[in-house]
Amino acid sequence: MSIIQTIQKIFVQDNEKFLKGLYRELFNREIYSSGFSTYMSFLQNGDSKINIFNYLVKSEEFAQRITQGKIIHILQTIMYKEDYEFISLLYYVVLGKVPLLNQIQEDKEKLNSNISKAEFIKNILLSEEFLYQIIQPFPSAQ
Repeated sequence: MSIIQTIQKIFVQDNEKFLKGLYRELFNREIYSSGFSTYMSFLQNGDSKINIFNYLVKSEEFAQRITQGKIIHILQTIMYKEDYEFISLLYYVVLGKVPLLNQIQEDKEKLNSNISKAEFIKNILLSEEFLYQIIQPFPSAQ
């Protein structure tokens, strides 16, 4: 499901489910009672859901969370891509490179035959190429 579809589903909910759903999706946590009371009051006094969404996306917490991409969240996002995009993104975010077309084709065949995407991710993370890269020192800035 796309981000827009997820947000659309939240917007059609009643105010309580709207606030709780928006916090879970935007902040990956439950809404605190103080925030719930504040935003519920805004909604009850005529403020729109669009304005609440606007407040939350412009918040400092959202700015901090959006820049703290955790590895597991990134991999979870990639998992739901179609095979070609899954493989391309995985190579790019994990290995820092764009795979060659023949590598993508070989990997698509693996996915179509007997290996799950989760297993494929594990194999990349445990590959010699990845393990070699993580023990190499970062290039020094000159």
